[in-house]
Amino acid sequence: MNKKNQPRISIPPWQSSREWTELAWAIRHTCDNNQNRLNSVISLAGRIKKQLGRVSSDLDLLCSSTCGACTDICCRKATVWYDFKDLLFIHFSGLNFPVSQIIKKENSCPRLSEKGCILPRTARPFICTWYICPAQKKCLALPGPPSPKKSMMTALEEIKQMRKKLEDEFIRAVS
Repeated sequence: MNKKNQPRISIPPWQSSREWTELAWAIRHTCDNNQNRLNSVISLAGRIKKQLGRVSSDLDLLCSSTCGACTDICCRKATVWYDFKDLLFIHFSGLNFPVSQIIKKENSCPRLSEKGCILPRTARPFICTWYICPAQKKCLALPGPPSPKKSMMTALEEIKQMRKKLEDEFIRAVS
């Protein structure tokens, strides 16, 4: 089955505490048993973390200039969750494994506060960083001083490609 024919997942995986705990254990156990074969995965996670650091302030500025006036808040309407690539990145970046899957509560992401997301950008599901809403796209297209749009969009695309490679390298190393 090619990627175009694969079904899209529309509900978060690993929702129960038991499933989440087992997933965290499986990732740690698999990594512990294959430590010597995971150097490329660790390196990729470091590169992704560095790229996220490069775009974080531009994305935060973009969010601060658009999200406060937004009437169609994506953190309320979208259902997001950690996918396997997110969890591999978090693990191999040395970040704390999330305490649970993100499960929408009261029609909103539970990580949404009055001031925006409470998670550092490196601990968020990548879709929360990658998605640029229509209002943000308009903001980036405004005339004026050179915007960071091109370098930011290039960096986000590079992160997407590295995340795919991270997953592929992990599977190759532990297979």
